[in-house]
Amino acid sequence: MQVLPLNKEVLRLPYIEMKSEPLWSGAWAFQERVLSPRILHFASDQIYFECMEHFVSEDGLLLDNRYHTVHNIDRDTGLLHWFELIWTYGQSYQVILEDEYVAGFWKKSLVECLCWQSVECKPAGLYRAPSWSWASVDGIVGMGFHMPTWESFATIHNVHLQLDGPNPLGKIREAGIDLEAPLVPLTLAETQGATGDIFLRTKEGSEVGFYAGFDTIPRAYAASAELVQSMELFAVVLAETRMLDCSPEECGNSPCYHGIIVAPVDSRTEEMKRVGFFVAGPEDLSLASVSSHNKTVTIV
Repeated sequence: MQVLPLNKEVLRLPYIEMKSEPLWSGAWAFQERVLSPRILHFASDQIYFECMEHFVSEDGLLLDNRYHTVHNIDRDTGLLHWFELIWTYGQSYQVILEDEYVAGFWKKSLVECLCWQSVECKPAGLYRAPSWSWASVDGIVGMGFHMPTWESFATIHNVHLQLDGPNPLGKIREAGIDLEAPLVPLTLAETQGATGDIFLRTKEGSEVGFYAGFDTIPRAYAASAELVQSMELFAVVLAETRMLDCSPEECGNSPCYHGIIVAPVDSRTEEMKRVGFFVAGPEDLSLASVSSHNKTVTIV
């Protein structure tokens, strides 16, 4: 008769995590386990099988649950399940990236992460993350520059977080980022996009302006122009990307500016909140010297 290891026999966990197994550190192995309704584990000690209702070992251990899966969640348990997955998956990535998790992002790549783009998003309702985090909205988001060459215009001075519980990858009570970057006032452009979208412009920039990628405000001019006109908006220019690793003078490689659209939280504070993103050409902003517009701002 084979004797089970103490952590499996005595603790009587609802399932076995397999953290000591070689495959555990692989991101794809984690994903396959979460997405698969049934899985067979060839572990270092024996074979294990888990399905939607049970976790069974080759030597007869039967547990009445399985590891986290996307197949048995509903609206009531979904958020808790999400937090559990982030907690487990995030720990793996912290080791791989040798980085610190910050409200859905990684600290060493905050400038690039802050430029996430919202697609068909709506307000999340109750507070669960700062405005600069993709977790503050419900919907689809795109992340990453996907360009071979990019340069940061921003300096992150401080990131302050107050967690709502002991899980460093879980719910946030409040958070803010102190950063130094070009801060440029924006106004509503009189022109509209080809499909009737809102465009914004700087004082010195092109009259046509550039597309306003609002996170949760409807982007149609007819629906939101009056609201946008009443808002005090700013562009925070965070980075410049280029298709080729050479200057515009050398190969005609025109750069793009990436950043976020922010607005004051209220009249009693100097804090700003993110309301959207933008991608624009240098001629759209017309900043003779990008660094001359540098300001230190707190985004919450």
